[in-house]
Amino acid sequence: MKVLLVAPETKTRVKMPPLGLLYIAGYLRSKGVNVKVLDLNVNKGFENELRVYKPSVVGISCNNSNVKQALRLGGIAKEQGILTVAGGPEPSLTPGLFTSFDGIITGEAEKTFYDYVKKPRKGIIKSSLINDLDSLPFPAIDLVNLKAYKSLFNKNKPVSSIMTSRGCPFKCAHCSHGVNGTNWRPRSPENILNEIEWQLSLGVKEICFADDNLIHDNERINGLCDLIISKGLKFDWQCPNGILIDKVSKELLAKMKAAGCWSITLSPDSGNQSVLKRLRKNFSLSKVKKVVDWCGELGIFTPVYFIIGFPFETIGGIKRTFKFINQLKPDVVLLDKFKPLPGNKLSDRSISSRLKNLSLSMYSRVYLRNNKVINLSSFRK
Repeated sequence: MKVLLVAPETKTRVKMPPLGLLYIAGYLRSKGVNVKVLDLNVNKGFENELRVYKPSVVGISCNNSNVKQALRLGGIAKEQGILTVAGGPEPSLTPGLFTSFDGIITGEAEKTFYDYVKKPRKGIIKSSLINDLDSLPFPAIDLVNLKAYKSLFNKNKPVSSIMTSRGCPFKCAHCSHGVNGTNWRPRSPENILNEIEWQLSLGVKEICFADDNLIHDNERINGLCDLIISKGLKFDWQCPNGILIDKVSKELLAKMKAAGCWSITLSPDSGNQSVLKRLRKNFSLSKVKKVVDWCGELGIFTPVYFIIGFPFETIGGIKRTFKFINQLKPDVVLLDKFKPLPGNKLSDRSISSRLKNLSLSMYSRVYLRNNKVINLSSFRK
């Protein structure tokens, strides 16, 4: 039995190892399954891989930005008589889009995919959440070319990523819990450290912590930083998915910096306190400003991420967000338009031409006023 796991191409400048697939690959490999990973974001040749590798099963991971590509790849594999399985965020939330596949696995798929390989069956297969994350083999990052990857901002290369927890207990109105659930499940600091040491042994120089709730338990992140420092591990790391603004302190930021953290993305999403309330955020704009200032004082590179165009948002509210942005002193501002996810409580609303023009105008003014030219040289010393 040969398994080919495929990450379809996604149009983005950020190209990071496909952790979901690599976790499945690591689990399959631990069970003696012959498995290969093809990431079409950094490689080509899907059809050639089918001819040469001759897999019995093709598993395709899909998110909301590469559905058409995933369906096309699944069709090609099926034409050659290969069993096809869809998994990942989009099949978990909207499985009806993937009925052309032989199997659709929802949720956390490591163990479920292995069961499918042993006994293939058609239809939707629901996975149970994995409570003991320490019991999972590390994601098989050695099966991909790490030199091909890059995050939005890098201090060093090769860069890789790590996931230290799953699930989110918070109820932000614009988010979805359809894949990892609402039960936060952490890995132990010791288990995380073992993976870090393994990744460093493979030549990794920088690691992106990919989970959204890295500092949900301050004792855990403090313990991890202490282990990194006591072991004398020298590597750069960053938090591109953000940290919990309401739980961060200057003392914690200083500890993270001492352990090698050089960049933390903050995601307040809005600069309008009434919008934050509608989104069910648990922090104030004054805390956002304080955290940005702390990062500046500690020399931590700080991108700040905002969303505009929520269904209930007015033009005046969007202007308040841009006013707040101008009060901050982040290293870079990242701006996105609202796009609803399947399973969340906010409906879609087309962005009017007036809103598009406003966002372009205000975005330009933010950068021109603050002379925001991204310069990482001072963080690469």
